[in-house]
Amino acid sequence: MAYHPHRWTVILVLLTLALTLPLGSCAKKTVVAEKPGEEALGAGNITEESLEAGGDRKGRARRGVSARAQAYGPEGIAFESEDVLFEFDSATLTGDSRTVLQKKADFMRKHPEVQITVEGHCDERGSSDYNLGLGQKRADAAKAYLVDLGVADARMATVSYGKEQPQDPGHDESAWARNRRAHLVIGGITD
Repeated sequence: MAYHPHRWTVILVLLTLALTLPLGSCAKKTVVAEKPGEEALGAGNITEESLEAGGDRKGRARRGVSARAQAYGPEGIAFESEDVLFEFDSATLTGDSRTVLQKKADFMRKHPEVQITVEGHCDERGSSDYNLGLGQKRADAAKAYLVDLGVADARMATVSYGKEQPQDPGHDESAWARNRRAHLVIGGITD
């Protein structure tokens, strides 16, 4: 049998094509909605929530409202969507903050079964330790005002995240203003 260098070249090219062709044809995956009427989720739309042993969602989505809030419909969504804002380096409630908390107190009086966590947040300026303390003061101020409005203390827990969970990742005054907040979440800290 004679040696044909072109035959080996053709075999090598065909073998290379056979091995690389399947790799180049992978399609983008999309999560398909399981219930009629739901939108399919693309990779950028998936929220981060954990599941309890029974399969119920707990916690809040990283960029949204918790499943618990959604269970209360538009009222619950509004409850978690509007934050209590603070001035720079302050835990003093403003007139606007008091108005927001009045709405939240109305919701809690209407739904006496609801327990909440008041999260204190700060902007990125200052040390982590300082901001943890300031975030706690902000959470405590919001909780104290709700108690003054007639919400039972035992229905509320507080936690400070300091500057660790900014709502707006920007590095300017408008971003910092959105990050100086108390965020109220339906559910306790351990839920």
